[in-house]
Amino acid sequence: MAPVVREVAAIYPGAQPVVVVDVNMSFGAMVRFMVKWALAAVPAAIILVILFWGVTSFLSFL
Repeated sequence: MAPVVREVAAIYPGAQPVVVVDVNMSFGAMVRFMVKWALAAVPAAIILVILFWGVTSFLSFL
């Protein structure tokens, strides 16, 4: 067991490490999930660009 897993297991008594070996999703469900993921990335990218622009503008005026 990895040291990090041991530390977390010590913090949360009764917790057990889990390994996911398979995800059972139909192709259509996977496509819908990926489309939602792509659509959610657009506003996230816009927010990151605005933050980057703000930080660079602030630092350039110092």
